[in-house]
Amino acid sequence: MRLLLLTGLVLMPIIHSNGDEQASDADKYPSNYIRQIQQWRADREQALKAPDGWLAVSGLVWLKDGDFDFGSDAAHAITLTTASSPATAGTIHVRNGDVTFKAADQAEVFLNGQPAGSGVLQIDNSKPEVNSPDVLQVGHTTMHLMRRGNQLAMRLRDAQHVLIQQFPGERWYPVDSSFRVMAKFTPYEVLRPIEITNVKGQTHQGELIGVVEFELQGQQVRLVVQAESKDEIFINFRDLTSGKETYGAGRMLNAANPVDGTVELDFNKAYNPPCAYNTFTTCPLPPKENHLTIAVSAGAKKPLQN
Repeated sequence: MRLLLLTGLVLMPIIHSNGDEQASDADKYPSNYIRQIQQWRADREQALKAPDGWLAVSGLVWLKDGDFDFGSDAAHAITLTTASSPATAGTIHVRNGDVTFKAADQAEVFLNGQPAGSGVLQIDNSKPEVNSPDVLQVGHTTMHLMRRGNQLAMRLRDAQHVLIQQFPGERWYPVDSSFRVMAKFTPYEVLRPIEITNVKGQTHQGELIGVVEFELQGQQVRLVVQAESKDEIFINFRDLTSGKETYGAGRMLNAANPVDGTVELDFNKAYNPPCAYNTFTTCPLPPKENHLTIAVSAGAKKPLQN
């Protein structure tokens, strides 16, 4: 494969903030820019606290061939709360990568919103990192099969999880438009494979789609980029604030797909990975190419519990 070199870049006007958000941005940016960022941050907090959000994750059980009982009995491999489940609600069966379940007598178990006494949980065994489309539910707890690093696991989410109830809210740097830049995007001619390690030490193969380059704090910055979805790119990075003011493993940033080789990156929207809040998550670590030698004092700060 061949990396295309950049010959130029486009920058947004740079304004240095003194912490007075309203005053620093009023002249150069639309008057609603600060409000837009604040609304984006508020929406993110609501998503974290939602029943399907990262604060709801209440368990992660790694599976191998065998039988795994689930319910509120503490002796079960998959333990739910007494408020959500009877002592025994059912059993997960794993055989050669195939996963089925059987509900216990008189237990109310739902598969994809429908009552189910037994069934199959679909999983694509050809992919190293994938989530099942199927969701089991007992009370206010859901169970979701996934594969990470060629290992099967069951992720639990509890809509009444203590992390939701005790969440103090995110901590953010003041909005500073000097961290909002227009960058030049150069795609790779061929997708570049990359070995991604997560916080659990597991690895899987990912793909890089290209690089972005821009100037920040007087330095040229170059970051490798992945595809987040058909509409967005994804950047996983560390900087000189990591482990100090911000979460040690790094932070993440999404952006709309590049248009005509240009993409807007707004580090005021840099957010914490799920593992910053919840130990039952498997966050990818930033690739070494994205370890920055500058301080990105924008976006999310380290959560209070860290």
